[in-house]
Amino acid sequence: MYNQIREDTLYIMLYAVVTAMAMLASCYLLFRRGNAFAPDITPPVRLHRWTALIPTRIPLSHFPIFSH
Repeated sequence: MYNQIREDTLYIMLYAVVTAMAMLASCYLLFRRGNAFAPDITPPVRLHRWTALIPTRIPLSHFPIFSH
């Protein structure tokens, strides 16, 4: 019984770290103005929003609340 609790806790901690990294990547993509590969090109704001949505959507889609 205690092994199951420990495994669940480790899984939740790992998933929390991955979700936090995805949120940081999303914020970085959302608030960065320039392009990483070509600094002189500025992509449209709509493309920034769609690109920032992708790393956020993947971990959140595995939560039972958001998967409906």
